[in-house]
Amino acid sequence: MLDRFQCAAFGYFLDHVDQRTGLVADTSRPGSPASIAVVGFALSCYPVGVERGWMERADAVARILVTLRFFCESPQSDAADATGYKGFYYHFLDMETGRRAWKSELSLIDTTLLLAGAQAGELGLLEGLRREFGPEAHLAVTSSKGGAGGVFAMAARAAREDEVAEAVQRRMAALAPARLSGTRPGILAMFVEDTDRLEWRTLRDQLRLEGAARQFLTRAEARCVVAVTCASRLELFGAPPPDAAEDGEMRFRNPSHKQAGAAALAPSVLSTL
Repeated sequence: MLDRFQCAAFGYFLDHVDQRTGLVADTSRPGSPASIAVVGFALSCYPVGVERGWMERADAVARILVTLRFFCESPQSDAADATGYKGFYYHFLDMETGRRAWKSELSLIDTTLLLAGAQAGELGLLEGLRREFGPEAHLAVTSSKGGAGGVFAMAARAAREDEVAEAVQRRMAALAPARLSGTRPGILAMFVEDTDRLEWRTLRDQLRLEGAARQFLTRAEARCVVAVTCASRLELFGAPPPDAAEDGEMRFRNPSHKQAGAAALAPSVLSTL
């Protein structure tokens, strides 16, 4: 009986959703707008529905992608009918257009519930996708439009550790001249968010991240960089080795920088490998 009640409750997210936007109604009353909090609950429940056999995995993935593509592309501005503003979303949205409804407020709490649901969707489906589509299947949570909007997008994609290393190298090349003036020795700290334990260990153990960092340090963009550090969420949350790097980060010194041998900088720049 309990299983039937749970399945019936889950069915709300399937019966009261707009297929084009992925938005879920706040209530079952006709004409009810969507609530971004309810959308977050739906995103976190889809993986549970797959696990319990209440929906197909492909359907869950499709719903998650539709929903987060909508939020990725939705208007963020100070217009009265925008979907959100500066990374926050209005509490209630029109089910069909996704525009602000009822002159509702920009809601910090409900935006948090929405984004928490997005990340719960990633965690719940990741292993299942890999079982179904192979070890390269991946769900990525990233900031959209260069990170300017603070919006999160999720997309199924094939990912290799080499691609992650190359992306880190490109990011370093873009950030170094923009963030470091060159008047003082600069340490470029990179946080690699979009990896799981296996990928992070592969990046370290097979020296792919080290290769990307050292290749970057030979480029003109690195002339003001005395060292590069790399860390992931595993180091951030204090995971023990071998999942996390032993020193809490990976460091790569730039031997060509004039301050690379400075004793005062040694604890911060000496390579960990």
